[in-house]
Amino acid sequence: MRDTRTKNGISLLYNHGRDLLLGKLRDVTCGDDRVGRGVARFGRGADATEKWQDVQDEILTDVSVGYDIHFAKEIPAKELPKDLMEMAAREKLPVYRITDWEPFECSLVTVPADPTVGVGRTEGAGTESEAVPVAVVDIQVEKEMENTKMEVRVMDEKSKTVQEIEADLKVQTERAAKDATAAAQARVSGIYDLGARFSNFIPKFLVTKAVEEGMPLDEFQRMVLARVETGKPIDTPLAEIGLSNAEVKRYSITRAILSQWNGAKEQGVDSSFEMACHREVSKRIGQDPQKGGIFVPYEIMRQPATRGGTGQVPTNGQRDLTVGSGAGGGYLVGTDNLGSEFIDLLRNQMLIRRLGARVLTGLRGNVTIPKRTAGVTSYWVGEATAPTEGGNTYAQLALSPKNVGANLDYTRNLLLQSNPSVDGLVNGDLATSLALAVDLASFHGSGGSGQPQGVVGSSGVGSVTATTIDMEKAMEFLTDVAAGNALASNCAFVTTPAVAAICASRVKFASTASPMWVGNILETSDMMGFRGFSSNQITAGYMLFGDWSQVIIAEWGGLELVVDPYTQSKNGIIQVTAFQTIDVGVRYGGAFTLSTSVT
Repeated sequence: MRDTRTKNGISLLYNHGRDLLLGKLRDVTCGDDRVGRGVARFGRGADATEKWQDVQDEILTDVSVGYDIHFAKEIPAKELPKDLMEMAAREKLPVYRITDWEPFECSLVTVPADPTVGVGRTEGAGTESEAVPVAVVDIQVEKEMENTKMEVRVMDEKSKTVQEIEADLKVQTERAAKDATAAAQARVSGIYDLGARFSNFIPKFLVTKAVEEGMPLDEFQRMVLARVETGKPIDTPLAEIGLSNAEVKRYSITRAILSQWNGAKEQGVDSSFEMACHREVSKRIGQDPQKGGIFVPYEIMRQPATRGGTGQVPTNGQRDLTVGSGAGGGYLVGTDNLGSEFIDLLRNQMLIRRLGARVLTGLRGNVTIPKRTAGVTSYWVGEATAPTEGGNTYAQLALSPKNVGANLDYTRNLLLQSNPSVDGLVNGDLATSLALAVDLASFHGSGGSGQPQGVVGSSGVGSVTATTIDMEKAMEFLTDVAAGNALASNCAFVTTPAVAAICASRVKFASTASPMWVGNILETSDMMGFRGFSSNQITAGYMLFGDWSQVIIAEWGGLELVVDPYTQSKNGIIQVTAFQTIDVGVRYGGAFTLSTSVT
């Protein structure tokens, strides 16, 4: 029951006559018992006063409702209860269930269609005042179709024929379909408009996913707002295919690897989901993997390696529990493979992305980024004197694909029965190894032997001699970068834990508690007023300072696993090689300065 009209009250009539207005029906509600109720306020006219007296004398007590039908559907004959089926056969008429209707008037009637409804059917009925008489009126909403006694009334009191009702219903159905189509078009158009307007924050695949999966427009708007409020564009590689958290947990690198082994099906391995993800990544990046290769979605590889479940810390060790010799009781002691207690390799801290390096994803060919190296010079000139002609000088930052890979061998039994799963092995070893290699190359890549050129060794990087570092020497890092017009609030120091410890032990001002490096030696929010980070990724004695947003990491495709189940098949070994294709570039070398001798 629609309440658009009843919110403001509907007319209270006599026998559905427009000219016989008795008052208003207000406070109309429809309760959980499927009964409509309202409060009737009578007017002061002669007709209203007369009919009010008849109500009080319990003479005029029956009620009827005039309503519009917005939608109805025919009930198949086989679904009709026996009495309605007999009625439909006798009258040779279809039976409809009204699922969308709206009352537009309520009438006190002398002959009701339904005698079970009427005046004073609710406890607590009474009058608001003697001057303005009030009666409570029940409006019955039919509970089930088999109890329905359909009465169609119109304002001019002319009953509609079945043909007219069917014609109206057809028009209303078509109108509802058009409204639904228009609403769907508005949703799709709204999502695409938002996607285009905020393309820096919302990748195209998320826009497409929202449209295809029927995401409501207001929900998409909230997602856009949440991303825009962060103030930062998101880096969304093409290999990111929009997996939900549940789908990420469902994904298994073990099954992805085994999908390339012919014996997987015989072992009951179902890798259909992993292969579907592979095909989607392949479609997005526009290339096929190597023979025996499978693409891994970006969402899987960015999961942290944690103990338990997908992405758990890898293990192939054991804890041996023995008591004396075997004959002395040692044979009675079991050996447990405690994956949850695995002692992983201690690795260097990865930094480059945390520092704010820019990431270019979804690349296909080589990339060149133009940059201005010299601008126009301005001159003060006298009257009628032309300034010296000048011009801009340009250069290019070239980026080209460079491959980094790592290799591991797995036994088939390990893939099928491992505890913990090989998902943890790959996430905790192969993927982390690749990430560390990229991170290291961003700082110290040589630019030769297939490596990217890292920040150290890039053209234009400044230098500071700070063997014995103190506040004065530390300030040289800042002034050197400032001289290149690159000093910015997001600059940061990067060094080794040993050098960070030296800075933490030295004060800016003698005889005061003013350490140069504040807090722990891994990370600080205050090294000469800037952030500071340390990692063994940095060469011993090195300290760098600069604007790390000037570093660009270019990515081609995503993580590719190449599976070789043949070379060592006699030994039951599957070889897995992981590849990632990247390059590193520095937009402006003068944004960085370096000391190589802090001891």
